Amino acid sequence: GGALFLTGIRGRGTLKGVQFVRCSALEGGAAAVSAGAELTLSSCLLKENAAAQDGGALLGEGSSTKLMLAGGNELVENEALNGGGALVRTAAALELVGSNSFR
Repeated sequence: GGALFLTGIRGRGTLKGVQFVRCSALEGGAAAVSAGAELTLSSCLLKENAAAQDGGALLGEGSSTKLMLAGGNELVENEALNGGGALVRTAAALELVGSNSFR
């Protein structure tokens, strides 16, 4: 995760109104969540982030990992070389609530 890496079963985070702009990483350009961690985003902007592999904006991996986009999020012009310009989840739970914009 270029700006945020959240890991571990007790790792929990809630971000509201945060902007991730022009972050980069090998995986999860703006943020990566793994190993059972939980991340909730609300009214956040993820713009022009890049990953050399997967998950231009967000990467969630691991069967007990949870990503929630709780509405009002904008994921704009994020890119990854392998897959998932906006986000990639590998065995992770993904919940989309309300209106989220992917461009």
